Amino acid sequence: MKNKSLSQEIELEAQQAEIRDLKSNNKLLQDSVQELQLENGTLKDINKALEQEKVDLLETNIIFSYSLKEREESISELPRRHKEERLSLMERYEEIEKELVDLQGKYKSKEEKNANTEGILRQQKSHFQKSKAESELQEKQHRDERNEFFSKLVSLEGKKQRFDSGT
Repeated sequence: MKNKSLSQEIELEAQQAEIRDLKSNNKLLQDSVQELQLENGTLKDINKALEQEKVDLLETNIIFSYSLKEREESISELPRRHKEERLSLMERYEEIEKELVDLQGKYKSKEEKNANTEGILRQQKSHFQKSKAESELQEKQHRDERNEFFSKLVSLEGKKQRFDSGT
């Protein structure tokens, strides 16, 4: 029985050692599971952040694509707009040129009228000066005639008084 008890004791010790090993392994496994769960949480947070960054990058890509498309459309519109603006400027230039020709015609007409008016004014001035000179000459002649008349009148009155006093 001693043998049996020894063998049972050895077996019991072996079982207890195995239980201790199992408990130790179980503890290590539990620690590993906790560490893995912690890492899993961290990885989930990282994954969530990466997913958000992916969404942000997709939105940015859409914005850039839209902006690029608009820019390409704008650039493709430039030649057409340039052509329209050039045509508009040429039309405006032609209008201004016509207006300039009209204004030059009007200016020339006004110059001719002014020249005619100046000619008429010179003629009238010359006629007026001539008339004035004639009037001044006639006035002088009338003055001279009147003075001569008064002189003759005074002389005749003097003769009449002498005649009247002599009779």
